[in-house]
Amino acid sequence: AVRLYDIFHTCRLCLLTLQLWRLQRTSSSTAAAKNVAEFKELLFVAEQYLGKTLSATDIDQIIIFYDTLNMSAELIEYLIEYCVENGHKSMHYINKVALSWHEENITTVNLAKTSSFLYNKTVIVLNAYGIKGRGPAASEIAYIRKWSEEYGFALEVILEACDRTMNSIHQPSFDYTDSILKRSEGQERPQLKDINAVDADYRKEKERAKELAKERKRQQQAQKPVSSQNNKFNNFDGRSYDMNDLERRLVQHKLYISDFII
Repeated sequence: AVRLYDIFHTCRLCLLTLQLWRLQRTSSSTAAAKNVAEFKELLFVAEQYLGKTLSATDIDQIIIFYDTLNMSAELIEYLIEYCVENGHKSMHYINKVALSWHEENITTVNLAKTSSFLYNKTVIVLNAYGIKGRGPAASEIAYIRKWSEEYGFALEVILEACDRTMNSIHQPSFDYTDSILKRSEGQERPQLKDINAVDADYRKEKERAKELAKERKRQQQAQKPVSSQNNKFNNFDGRSYDMNDLERRLVQHKLYISDFII
């Protein structure tokens, strides 16, 4: 067993040496030594986070982060830490996050932390909507960024707006929640009490609008003329009569009765 371990360890050192040699070829001679030392430390930290010995494929993937995506060792370390803390140790998942950060031009740990914070915030909002089992879309993260940075709302205010959205329309809607929060925009330090006050004013306006609509309807009904079709005595077709003909027939009838009596 000891001999097998020694063979495995020797092969791994040869593999690591080959990977580091490949890395040196992509670096200038002056920076090569620094890059190799930094990369060795990065591999050690990655193994500690992932809780396993890195395979050749894993090392190749980290080299891509380091050399092709131009991510610093510090950023790669935070990348792995972030993924592991969220329950993902798969290199495939870590690669997806790395590519996403690269597309968003995230080049520092601070930018990554800001992006991660918005991502986690969006997940909390999705949970408030009752949406689970999927990650947030880019458009949804953009809403959270606007509510947090542009409008300046704390998370508790955003969640309250989400709750009112569900109570009002009974389905998730970032657009509807945005309309609620936008009415409170402009407060110096918007808090939960601000959205309460704005929402109360909004409800009063809605009630006032309903009352005005009812009043207009009553006025229209009062001004509307009564139709003859609503008269119960006109539920049959009207007839036109020739009064002269009726009078002649009545006289003849009277004469007939008189002759009969006599």
